[in-house]
Amino acid sequence: MSVAEALYQGYLKNTKYLANAEVVSRIYIKLAQLSFLRRDLNALMYYYDKACEYSCSAQIRIVQAEALLSAGLLNDSLIYTRKAREILNKGIEKWEKPYLAQRLQKLEQVLY
Repeated sequence: MSVAEALYQGYLKNTKYLANAEVVSRIYIKLAQLSFLRRDLNALMYYYDKACEYSCSAQIRIVQAEALLSAGLLNDSLIYTRKAREILNKGIEKWEKPYLAQRLQKLEQVLY
């Protein structure tokens, strides 16, 4: 475990941070990003899923779908692409972040 990972894990033990779902989600996102650097797909997926338990976004699900696609896991990537589409269709993210819709559309073109 790197120093950064230990630091983020320490944050997760602090009740001050646990009171804010958005903060906890962001900590899990940072842990997922560190897992990406280690090329650990299982940890990456785990931490992004944990982030979504607290505060989910289409962007998180798109990143997961892209990671799965790059690992050659097309069926799993399709599942996360659908999750991203559901979030994007029901939220205001598509208006605030139009680039997400473009990324998702490119993913869908590859998978369908």
